[in-house]
Amino acid sequence: MKYRLSGVDGELERNIEAHLGDLPEDEDERDNFVFSAEAHVKRGLQALGFYRPRIDIQLNRERPVWRMAIRVEPGAPVLLRDVDIQISGEAHTDDAFKRLLADVPLRVGERLHHGYYEDFKVRLQGLGQRRGYLQAELARNQVLVDIDDSSARIELHYDSGPRYRVGDITYDDVGLDRELLLKMQTFQRGDPVDLDELRAFQAALQRSAYFGNSLVRPERPDHEARLLPVHVEMSASARHTFRTGVGFSTDTEERVSIAWATPLINRYGHRQETRYEYSPIRPRGSINYSIPLGHPIDDVLILRARRESNEYGDLESTLSGAGVLRERRRGQWLTTTSLRYLDEAWDVGPDSRRNSYTLPGLAFSRRFSRGNELDPPRGFSQYYQAEFASAEAGSDIDLLRLNAVLRHVMTPLERHRLVTRLELGAIIFDEDDRADLSPSLSFFAGGNHSIRGYDYQTLGPEIEVATAGGETRTLTVGGDRLAVGSVEYQYYLRPDWRLALFVDGGNAFDGSDFEAEAGAGFGLHLISPVGPLRLDLAKSVTETDRGWRIHLNLGAEF
Repeated sequence: MKYRLSGVDGELERNIEAHLGDLPEDEDERDNFVFSAEAHVKRGLQALGFYRPRIDIQLNRERPVWRMAIRVEPGAPVLLRDVDIQISGEAHTDDAFKRLLADVPLRVGERLHHGYYEDFKVRLQGLGQRRGYLQAELARNQVLVDIDDSSARIELHYDSGPRYRVGDITYDDVGLDRELLLKMQTFQRGDPVDLDELRAFQAALQRSAYFGNSLVRPERPDHEARLLPVHVEMSASARHTFRTGVGFSTDTEERVSIAWATPLINRYGHRQETRYEYSPIRPRGSINYSIPLGHPIDDVLILRARRESNEYGDLESTLSGAGVLRERRRGQWLTTTSLRYLDEAWDVGPDSRRNSYTLPGLAFSRRFSRGNELDPPRGFSQYYQAEFASAEAGSDIDLLRLNAVLRHVMTPLERHRLVTRLELGAIIFDEDDRADLSPSLSFFAGGNHSIRGYDYQTLGPEIEVATAGGETRTLTVGGDRLAVGSVEYQYYLRPDWRLALFVDGGNAFDGSDFEAEAGAGFGLHLISPVGPLRLDLAKSVTETDRGWRIHLNLGAEF
């Protein structure tokens, strides 16, 4: 059997089809479908405020397929003559309920929409549960329709009763100092119940990584005392965890990594992570030891050591470093104060250099995003860093290094996404010390996250050096300035596949000797469970003799 619906479109058409349901699959279902079709159409119309329709149903019983033609004239809609919504009890003065009432989708003079009414009722009752009004009830709950007058009156009276308060808070013992738990707990015994705060506390426990599982669970209410006890279920995380990984990027080529972590070393919340990653371009190892100073997540002291080899332009560098940093979060901003020691050795043609630096630093970062964390439709990240070194404080040279990275994502239209990026950098130092500036402190451009169409870290100032054979060789050695930007347009073919068009431009340079390089191209991206897998093809538009380059990368923009 098949049917054709005419006379309506949009929301009305969809709602009628939803009430009609699936097509019948046998004769019994067909007879029932035919018998009840008019009633289903009426209910679909009434749900959206149309109570006086004209419905004409024509049935063609020719075998093997019966055909039904449903012609609908909705008629005049029922309009809201009066909307009587009242909040009584302690919720009457609750600001959360005042905000909800300011957003009521039911207004006098507008069409009656039962879906809006039911949705608002669910929101009202849900808010009461979250805010601790555990004895709330709907004293009145009705929609009165005057069909002859095509008008309706809504009566919705919510009596919240008293607001309950937090009772005793109990914890499972997993060997973590109680003071650390209390610093993550944002509510106390006697505070008004707010289930959103309980969920936020549970999320903080999970982010801390101290526990294998954690659950903040309200217990049976004490109705006489109007208290809601809370129990925090926790299980200790594994004493040691090991993770391995493999990956590939056209910047660093294939890579293999292994990490050993101890999430909870002692009752004071200390933890460590030791990590080694091998790739032909950048093998490196690091150790991080974290100590909570205040809040276990928002105020942490980190002791760090690392060793790394890297290829910067035409320079091969090996560095060792150690340092201490303090990360403090205030609202959406993360502030990092640091002090690190850097010892770096590198080759410039046949010559070898080695310098050391003691670098105090300060960094600010903030990230905002909406939607899917791995592929957000909206987002903005900011990172600002300043480091300085002094010959009088353990460094071979004086310098001030500044760096900023901004990324922005927006989706102005469905399926259309725009990603922009800007990175700026500058090093202020004495030009006589230029040869003593290490590669890891210099700026380079080129690669997946810089200017596509160019190899990784191959753009920057160049020098000429004499080889052992007496020939002259040109080397890219990096600059004391950086200005790189990118604009990328993305179109979603499907939720998990998108096309991309992009232009990258800028360069690393010395002083005011800026010569812009630019690359442009296109790509195909797969939105995988671990982040977008991006395959991009790019070509320089400023150096026409360069061929197309493949860029492959896995990970989100942020």
